[in-house]
Amino acid sequence: MSPFERWLTWTSAGLTTVTGLVYTWMKYFLEPVSEFAAINHPLQPFVLKAHILVAPILVFALGVISLRHMWAYYVNGAAKGRWSGIGTVWLAGVMIVTGYLVQGITADTLLRVIAYTHIGVGALFAVGFVLHSVFAANGTEPLDES
Repeated sequence: MSPFERWLTWTSAGLTTVTGLVYTWMKYFLEPVSEFAAINHPLQPFVLKAHILVAPILVFALGVISLRHMWAYYVNGAAKGRWSGIGTVWLAGVMIVTGYLVQGITADTLLRVIAYTHIGVGALFAVGFVLHSVFAANGTEPLDES
């Protein structure tokens, strides 16, 4: 990856993760200020909008690195970071699909399932993204057969 691609991917992943975690904390772990409040924190709508605005930049960044980094390393059988990379790519796919679905689904139970899936997979993606970078930099990975 070029330095710009690395910067774009890390910055967008970091901002998407932080805004997603902060929004989750505000929505699910804070108490409303009054019984009639529609939100739990005054900044909750801003944080949600920030997440919705920065997440497509992450999707773009993943698209930018998909051919020269993801696909090239996959078809060439790169050993460093292979399994964490493949796992993180699959998590990214689920995270992206559920992120779009959560904005369009109106059925309450289905929306709840998709939202919880998005939150869980998004958190796993963030962990996988960091672990992939560590494993690739060290040249070791727990799932390597060597």
